[in-house]
Amino acid sequence: MNTPREGHAVFCANGELTVAGGHTKGFVPTATAEYLSDGEWHQLPMTYTHDHGTTLVLRSGQVFLAGGSKEDMGVGQSFGVEMYDPANHSFTGFGCLSQKRTLASALELDSGRVVITGNWYADDGVEMFDGRKSFTPVKPVTVGRVVPLLFRTSQGDVLIVGDRDTYDHLADTLVVDRLKGEPFTVPLLQQWKPLTYNAPTTADIGFIGDEAQGRYANLMAVRGFKRTHDKPEQRGQPAGQMAVVLVEDTVFTLLPTVCPIPMMSRFGSPIFYDVGYLVADREAQQAYLCGVDKDKRLYVVSIGYTGRPAPPDRLLYRPAFRLWLLCPSADTSGPSGHRWRQLENRLRFRQLHPYGVGMAHPLRTARRHRDCHCRWSVSQCAMVVAGELCSRCPPCVPYYI
Repeated sequence: MNTPREGHAVFCANGELTVAGGHTKGFVPTATAEYLSDGEWHQLPMTYTHDHGTTLVLRSGQVFLAGGSKEDMGVGQSFGVEMYDPANHSFTGFGCLSQKRTLASALELDSGRVVITGNWYADDGVEMFDGRKSFTPVKPVTVGRVVPLLFRTSQGDVLIVGDRDTYDHLADTLVVDRLKGEPFTVPLLQQWKPLTYNAPTTADIGFIGDEAQGRYANLMAVRGFKRTHDKPEQRGQPAGQMAVVLVEDTVFTLLPTVCPIPMMSRFGSPIFYDVGYLVADREAQQAYLCGVDKDKRLYVVSIGYTGRPAPPDRLLYRPAFRLWLLCPSADTSGPSGHRWRQLENRLRFRQLHPYGVGMAHPLRTARRHRDCHCRWSVSQCAMVVAGELCSRCPPCVPYYI
């Protein structure tokens, strides 16, 4: 890019990858944006910096940007709001939030209105953008949150969930606020804490429902939690095991999987999943969760959420510059009980790996134990795209050849 940055927004608008705002060297906010076209980054001026601000791609195709740190070093909050038009690559400031915010979340409703909530080192509350120029406070929240998860439900309601308060302390996750009606408690969240990340998220990132059919469902990554004291500030640290919760309307249930989400790499290092949000691909009916170990190796677990129990049936692993892909098919015929097929949709995985899937090399053996007879077909870019898995090698652990 032309300007090094962090705390910026990343989105795709009009088919172009775009970054906006954030801060650059010296933790100085930058009122610039860049979009990628024809292999080059093109820089644009913005009205405001929106360092750790709120960004939302609207159904109209325009992009809503609001708030963010007011000063250098991430200090303070701001009111400024602007709209990005990707058709002519222009930013237009047009209004102010009802309260200044940093690290907030936003969600567009069916009516075109936008719900905004969340804050950093300041009071929180829910406000509404009318879709034109007006911002109106709606209601206070029971628990202030930083970058909360927003789940749309039936009858135009929105659930507000998070695990950190506005001062980055552990929050009372049992309480779920809502746009309409009274807050309620979810006993499941006493043992499983929502996994959030102190960076702006994309609305509906875990949505797997169908609005046309009136089905509102979301997936949320959670991790086990040891409650050792009654007071929130005295609770124990997370136990660590990752899982997925299905949120259907206002009902929270743990999504059963054929085996636990892997927490250890083959190198004996823990895998930390607090590096990003769970992302759902409704077309592929897969959910993706990213993790990293202490040596910065990247892991991506893919869960087929339509199965019962859901299979964590793909695992992307990137050691240094190599990325391995395990992709089991539904066909379990063959001597090993697990048969592996070549990817059917190469374009989707080019979005995860820039080199896509290349030509396969001849099979070669990858041994994980003395009697292991796993065989793999390795692609040009070092992705595993076909092969067989022996019965002693479970499909939900990191593999390395």
